[in-house]
This record gives sequence, C-alpha cells and structure tokens, in this order.
Amino acid sequence: MRRQRLKHRITEVEHLLEVQGDMHIRGPRPWVDVQTHGASPSASATTNNAAFTAAIAAAGTAGEVVIPGGTYNISTAIGLGALTHLRGVGRELTIINLASSSNTDVISGNGSTGGSIRDLKITGNSAGQTSGHGIHLVNTVDFDIQDVDVTDCKNNGVYIENGGGRIRIFGGWIHANKGHGIIIQATPIVDTVLIEHAWISDNGIATQDFQNVRAEETPGVRLFGNVIWQASGDNVLFYASPYSSLVGNYILSAGRCNVRLGGHAGAHPSEVVIMGNTFLSASIDGASLYPHIELGGHTLGYVVDANSQVDRVNVLGNVFAQAAGPAPSAVLTEQSGSTDTLVAFNTIQDSVKTITLAGTGSRMFGNAGYVTQNSGTGTIASGATTAVVTHGLSVTPTLDDISIVFGEQGTADWGRWWVSTITSTQFTLNVSVDPGASNLDFGWRAVAL
Repeated sequence: MRRQRLKHRITEVEHLLEVQGDMHIRGPRPWVDVQTHGASPSASATTNNAAFTAAIAAAGTAGEVVIPGGTYNISTAIGLGALTHLRGVGRELTIINLASSSNTDVISGNGSTGGSIRDLKITGNSAGQTSGHGIHLVNTVDFDIQDVDVTDCKNNGVYIENGGGRIRIFGGWIHANKGHGIIIQATPIVDTVLIEHAWISDNGIATQDFQNVRAEETPGVRLFGNVIWQASGDNVLFYASPYSSLVGNYILSAGRCNVRLGGHAGAHPSEVVIMGNTFLSASIDGASLYPHIELGGHTLGYVVDANSQVDRVNVLGNVFAQAAGPAPSAVLTEQSGSTDTLVAFNTIQDSVKTITLAGTGSRMFGNAGYVTQNSGTGTIASGATTAVVTHGLSVTPTLDDISIVFGEQGTADWGRWWVSTITSTQFTLNVSVDPGASNLDFGWRAVAL
C-alpha cells in the first residue's frame, strides 16, 4: 500500500513538472527560462534584449519568465504585455543592468494588466545615461512589484502613470535614483497604489525637489509599514491626491519636509489619514527650515499656489522625535484656507514643539508633549486686584480659550472682572475692587483647540 501511494505521488509530480517545447509546467502557472532563449550574464546586451523578448513571447498571456541568477546587461527596455510575470531568484542574485548610453527604461509596460515583477534587482547605471526609469508602467491595472530593488536610475525608480490602478509594491528597496523614488501620476482609480513594507531612500539630487514617494492627482494611495528616508526634497508628497493614507511608517531626515500635502484650485488632498507613524528630524541640508508635516503650500515645481490648502486631514497617534542634527522648524504647519484638520493623540519629543493650525474648523487635543489644555486654581490676595496665572500651554491661548470660575464672594464686593495680558506663558485675571481680607479664590481652565 505504501509503495502504491508513493508511486501515485511520483506520477502527480511528473504531471505537474513537465516540459512542452521550452515551456515548463509547474503547478498553476507555466514558465519559461530566459536562458533557454539565449540570455546569459556573459552575453551581449543585444543578445539579452532578443532573449527577453523571445521568452516573454513564449510565456504568452499566462506564463512566467524566470531569470536565473547573474547580472544581465540590456540596452532596450524589457517590454511586458498583459498577464506577463517576470521573476528572478532573489534581489541580490538576479540583476538586470542597463548598459551605458542606452537612455531608456529598464522594464516598461503599457496595458500590462494582471502582471508582476518579483525577486530581482534593477540597476540603471545613471552615469552612463541621459534618461530612463527603472520600472515604467502606463495604463496598467492589477500589477504586483514584489521584493524588487531599483537603484541608480537616471530618472525615477518606479514611474506609474496615466490611468493605472490597483498596483501593489511590496518589499524591496527603491534607492539612490536621480529622480523620484516612486512617482504615481494621474491615475484616477480609487485605491490606486499600495506600497507596503518597502525601503525607499536616498532618491533625488542634492538641493533639488525630488521625493521618495510622490503622488500627483491620484486618489487612494496607501503607504503601510515602510521605511522612508533622506530624499533630496520631501520624503512623501501627496499633491491633489485625496483619500490617501500613511500608516505605520518610519519616516526620517528629508531634504525638506518629511510629509507635505498640497493641491490647486481644482483639487485638494482631502480625507487623508496620517496615523501611527514615527517621524525623526527633517531637513538633511543642515538648516531648520521645514516642519515634519506641512499641510498646503506645495504645488508642482515647488511654487506656492494660493489654493494649495487641504481639507479634512487627520494626524493621529504619531511619534515626532528629534535625532542627531538640526531640529525641524515645527512639528506641523497648516496653511490658511485649509479646513477641518484634526491633530490628536500624538507624542511630541522634538525640542521645537510648534503646531500651527490656520484653517477653519481645525483643532488639536490630547497630544503628549504638546499641552493644549490645562487647568488650576489661583487667588487674588487681599490688597490686590490682579493675579498672574501661568497657563502651561504649548500654544498661546486666545481670550475665548480661557474660562474662570470664582469660589467665593469675597469680603468686599470685587465688582467687575476681566482677563488681560495673554502671552505664550501667562494671562492676568483682574477685578475692579480689592476683595478684602477673605482673598478671592478662583479656578481657571485654558483649552486651545
């Protein structure tokens, strides 16, 4: 009986792994070895170009092109069709390198719906190029980029544009590209791009406005659990990209802001959630010019648009801390014209503890390390008509933020009372008449929302 079961299992394996021409059948998806078509780490770029094209054609619309370990030089973009799957054997084992003076993308797809790239590394050889992205997807839906490194491209690491959606970038390292790390542009489908558990760093050219992650007029971009650091410009920019979210990321040391949201008269980044992230010092240029988060104030080309406000952004449960180097200019700055920003339950450890909300209906509360509500008691002593109260808030309250409750009438009728001289640390309670021997006890509360 045991021999019969073993023989039956061997027959099953043989059925699942067989060769039909150069097409291997393995489980649910057939696959083609690119070396079968002449690709080799020792081959010329011209030979490898032809081999990749032939392997993709042989795989058809249901197959996988497998790239064994080694560095493969190419000089024309590897073009992906619909349902094409390109797979290496590991990010440090399978490397696709763009030969000098190729001036092209490394991998491109137009309408490459339902495909994927995984387990390989792309090197763009930027010093030898005048142009070229690492991965360039146009008009592509339902596409996965998993455990892929993209580095040293002349332009952007990953460029997604023009009508794509439901694209997932998972794992891998997008770094040291001369343009943006990942740019998503004009893709109108909600839930457009999910970027999860990736390392995205060191993209852009010093002093120039490049981001590690940049979304332009693209709703529903999601960043979960990534490590994002040291862009030449902002680490993350959402430009006119509503319904987006940053959750659980580690974001640090940008050339400008760690996160910036902006828009224009026709489209604002509204309903954005920034939650559970850890932010370390912004500004790697040695100056303290930019906040961790700026809401509004950014348009394409880094020119401030009067309509660059944001609407209904929630900044919740984040940690803002200062690493070695200059402190950011502020924790968060909101431009005027914005509406209904909520900043709550964050932990603020920076030496510069400034949150500026200039929008209508915007409010903040419950932030550890940034006091926006406090209360206490005080006394106007006999012989005096004033008491100075130290309110302990991290922000200067306005008159309508302060409330007073008296605990007694006083020996003498103290007449009228009012609050004056409100500063960043104190306010003064006044009465018109000395309260007499009993003094005048009072309670106060200051709540700056």
